[in-house]
Amino acid sequence: MTVLYNVWLDRVKFTYELENHRVARAWADMMRPLSVTSLRKDLDPWQGRVADLDKKISQFNFLIDAINTWIPNKIPGHFDLADPQTSLNQLHTHFPEQHYRENTLEQVDQLRTYNDLLHQIDSGIKSKLGPEEQISIIAVQEKPTCIPLEYSDYELFTTEFRFGDLLLHYPHVGRHPFEVATTNDIECPPEQIVCQNQMSASHSMRFYYKFLRATEFKEFYTSSGITWPYAADDPRLAVGYIRLGKLIEVDYQAPYHNRTLDLVKQATRITNWQIFDQNHKAEDPDDTN
Repeated sequence: MTVLYNVWLDRVKFTYELENHRVARAWADMMRPLSVTSLRKDLDPWQGRVADLDKKISQFNFLIDAINTWIPNKIPGHFDLADPQTSLNQLHTHFPEQHYRENTLEQVDQLRTYNDLLHQIDSGIKSKLGPEEQISIIAVQEKPTCIPLEYSDYELFTTEFRFGDLLLHYPHVGRHPFEVATTNDIECPPEQIVCQNQMSASHSMRFYYKFLRATEFKEFYTSSGITWPYAADDPRLAVGYIRLGKLIEVDYQAPYHNRTLDLVKQATRITNWQIFDQNHKAEDPDDTN
């Protein structure tokens, strides 16, 4: 049985064909009762748009000053555009470090926004300085329900994703091995490396290509000096992401790269979604949420 996922960005419909594996089926079951009203209201799902970068950096540096008025161990400095990846790696350690402390609701919101902006700036910098824009849309529930992965699911993790891939989102507080390796973060505290062992309905739509060879990861694993939670060949290391599906249509047309990317960059919000069996016609909604 082929299962499809329709998602509307503004009023443009993107259609994904889901993979035929246990995680994709479990994800579809988790998505069926949900609507876009389940998404976080305070999170901008779009990442990697260069046009947003300066504003995000200003918000981030202002937020650092606000957090430093109450945080016990002060965040050293602001985001440094002269050495962006080193700066981001250093600043990343402060979110997990403080997340588990006793904080007020306002402080928790500030820390959550800090983490959001950190990732948005990271993707924006990569779009600005890299060979291609790294545009993605991250759909995260306000109160996600998580279920454990099964041991066989770890074989589904891949270090390659392509333009139009639908990926399972990383649901933990911390950094996963793929992120640590691709940012060359050899200073990441080992207790902050959290391998994915759960899944939720949260997901991402990627509109760029990324690939990390197995030999490259193993070289980083060995040379980094990091104390890893598992051996390099242990599938529980969960390196990469689980692909849930691939983009097959954009408003009933083939998902041509340039047209699709332009539509994604111009869109402003996720307005609706559907999970349905390809053998049963899905009705286009008259209204969006």
